[in-house]
Amino acid sequence: MLCDIGASDGKWYSNTKFFMEQFGWDGAFVEPNPAAFEQLTKLYPKVKCVQKAIAGDNTIDGLLEQMSFPRRFDLLNLDIDGQECYVWEAMVKYRARIVIVEWSPYVASDFVPIKGTDGKGGENQAGLCPMLRLARLKEYKVVAITPVNLICVEGELFEDWKRYWDGEFPIQFTLLRKKDSCEDSTSLAK
Repeated sequence: MLCDIGASDGKWYSNTKFFMEQFGWDGAFVEPNPAAFEQLTKLYPKVKCVQKAIAGDNTIDGLLEQMSFPRRFDLLNLDIDGQECYVWEAMVKYRARIVIVEWSPYVASDFVPIKGTDGKGGENQAGLCPMLRLARLKEYKVVAITPVNLICVEGELFEDWKRYWDGEFPIQFTLLRKKDSCEDSTSLAK
């Protein structure tokens, strides 16, 4: 079971299309843009699709509760072009085993956006360090850092991942320079 927040049309840069098409997963898709939402519903006519923005009082927890979603599910993809750090931080009633969450390579690595600002293609997204700290705070292990996403797993899955890859992570990309190294902190901000 997966939940894709900011699903766009379900095809363009989709992190979940593979699971839907290759493995027949079920889930829910959330997309506020009317044109993208129309394409999404055509692609997945039998899957729950919701046209709504997740921000402010519209939380992931509230949305999943309205849909009678299971409290624990397999995959959360969070790609809302801004405010991912606050939206994920506010998710406390539901938990995904795997989280794919977008971060911005276009801002300083320690940048934390002002809460409540509109997403503008990376300007209002957190840099890498606050997202790494949030993953740690939520007790996830980061198994991959791509140019725009963190892929995080729960602890037990992390141990499985290590055994499967014999301790090496082939899809890990190192994006931090020495001067950008993240502090070991338990708060979202520095």
